[in-house]
Parts: sequence; C-alpha cells; structure tokens
Amino acid sequence: MPWDKYFGMVPFWLGRKPYLCKGVEYDDMFFIILKLARAKIPCQFFIFMVE
Repeated sequence: MPWDKYFGMVPFWLGRKPYLCKGVEYDDMFFIILKLARAKIPCQFFIFMVE
C-alpha cells in the first residue's frame, strides 16, 4: 500500500498512520486526503475528521 509514499508529501499528516473511517474505502480516503492537501486544510481539522 502507498500510504507512506503519499503521506510523505502531506505536511500536516505528522507522520501518523491513517485511521480509516468506518464504512470508508481505502481509495476514498486516499482521494479525500489528496483533496485536503490541495486545499491546505489545517491539521487539526483533518485529524478531527478522520479519527
């Protein structure tokens, strides 16, 4: 799986392993993360959303 590769390019991920939302597919989370990275969402919002 490419988690480490792509999260290395997301500065607000803080090196943490992903917490997948219940009922959310792996690919869906990947694209959500890419959208958040492009939108430069603050890390607090991102972590709140996925935990």
